[in-house]
Amino acid sequence: MTWPDYDRIFHKTMPNAISVHETINLALVEGNYLFMEQSPDEGIAEMFDLLIYVESPPASVVTNLMNRHM
Repeated sequence: MTWPDYDRIFHKTMPNAISVHETINLALVEGNYLFMEQSPDEGIAEMFDLLIYVESPPASVVTNLMNRHM
């Protein structure tokens, strides 16, 4: 099966960018918008048995995003 990836250079989702072998039974994924109901990856949440949301202070999120893009 294939999964999308996010290209930070082009700032867009790249469909079918990652190949995941059918024998894989544990996958850890992260993404700010990955499990939102309305996103480019809509529907991907149904592929997972467990979703964990980690909340960060808004100031930390903004600082981390700024550092990533500088």
